Amino acid sequence: MGLTFAAIGYLWACFAGVALIHYGVRRGWMCEETMAIFSNKKLMTGLVSKDEKRVAGGELTTESEAIDSLSFHGAIVAATYFLSYLFLRVLVWGLSFAGNGGRELGNNLWGINFIFSALIAQIVRFILQKTGTQWILDDKTLSRIAGFSVDYMVVSAIAAISLVFVSAFWIQIVVISTLGGIATTLSVPWMASRMFKDYRFERMLMIYGCSTGTLSTGLALLRILDPEYRSPVASDYMVSAGLTFLLAIPFILGINLPAKAGQTGNWTYFWIMVGISFAYLLFTLIAYILLARKRAWEQGRSMWIKP
Repeated sequence: MGLTFAAIGYLWACFAGVALIHYGVRRGWMCEETMAIFSNKKLMTGLVSKDEKRVAGGELTTESEAIDSLSFHGAIVAATYFLSYLFLRVLVWGLSFAGNGGRELGNNLWGINFIFSALIAQIVRFILQKTGTQWILDDKTLSRIAGFSVDYMVVSAIAAISLVFVSAFWIQIVVISTLGGIATTLSVPWMASRMFKDYRFERMLMIYGCSTGTLSTGLALLRILDPEYRSPVASDYMVSAGLTFLLAIPFILGINLPAKAGQTGNWTYFWIMVGISFAYLLFTLIAYILLARKRAWEQGRSMWIKP
């Protein structure tokens, strides 16, 4: 069930996210610099013409006789991911001493392991900068690895959908995913345009991709507008992921309560989760009002307001 909804979320990110971009272009939601990207006709084909000067996809930071630069960067990425895996294993082991609640929290943390991977990656980058060895990494090469990984992830997620399961519960899946997708598609642009002051459309797109999918889908949508991730949008989101995790702990602890209600027949667990969800909704609205201030309810009928 979870894997199916996750895959459907990827579809919403890919199709509705791209539709949002096209709608934003037509409505003039983006700044002039971003709009200029879509004046490039090669964007329609995705290919560089044979007569056009090609842009280098990366620069070598190693001697190929010793180790290929792409292999070296891939090894760094794999090592960083392995560090995040070890960190999460140790964290889950430590939480196991906190009883059933700690073990349940630890098990649920694996579902958001991308947050820990992003944080560990930030720490690795910080260490390299402090030791003066950041030159061994080429951002363009890392962008190519990220692009390949995102494309591979999206295709794999779609391929992982169980047709047998979908055929048995297709009505429930369609209704829930459609309502959730529409609510996300309408609310994220509405709030982002009133809450952010810079890179508003890029930040909205990043949040939309992460809300419908994961961090990877958010980066995939952002890559359309910012292929080299030169804006601070991606790095800002990485930093916010740590705070998001801390605030989400109560929600993570209660995420299995509805399933427990179905297993035990005690619907008190279900209503506890409803209460937790309502508390989060209230907190989100208060935080939004504090951030958006006077613009919080400005032009309420407009999906997007210009600065």
